[in-house]
Amino acid sequence: MKITQQTPATRRHATRRGTIEYRIDNPAFPSGIWGREHFTLTRHANGDRVLRAFCELDDEPALIRDVIQRVDAEFHPQDCVVRLTEDDLLQPRRDDRLRCLILDEASRADVLYRSGWNVWSSLHPDGRRMFSMMWRTYRELLHQIQKKPMLVVAGRVRVPLRFQMELLATHCLPAIFDKLPMPLENSNDK
Repeated sequence: MKITQQTPATRRHATRRGTIEYRIDNPAFPSGIWGREHFTLTRHANGDRVLRAFCELDDEPALIRDVIQRVDAEFHPQDCVVRLTEDDLLQPRRDDRLRCLILDEASRADVLYRSGWNVWSSLHPDGRRMFSMMWRTYRELLHQIQKKPMLVVAGRVRVPLRFQMELLATHCLPAIFDKLPMPLENSNDK
């Protein structure tokens, strides 16, 4: 198939690209560089800004970080995806650095989950039960990780069976669901 009917796009966004070098004065790094970050920052016509970054750290443990994050015109977070790959992901070092990294990412996710609930008022009533079940399930998974961060290394993180049963019972019957408190209005945030 040959494409012949193409029209050049009108670009209403601005994009900047660059590289940041992480420098160090250390004989172990003769070039003085212990990492780099290649980034692309795009400002869209509606004011949204999207950052894409690929970061490599050359010290131990060798890490690669992939980031895509978006903020609106007032710099309010809209979404963010971060992927960290350690040199040997199958045998990660179970030390305080990994624990701190997991807790740091979990606290960032916590902020995003809280802001995610704000879409509730804009959802059609028919979709609210499903959204609530999904939101509460993923929020509970996050709580499990925050309680025991090294669970993510040991295996699959799961929500307790009791939580699953309560979620099913409260969301399958409209009369019970309608009486549920909104998650961010109570102290346990579930």
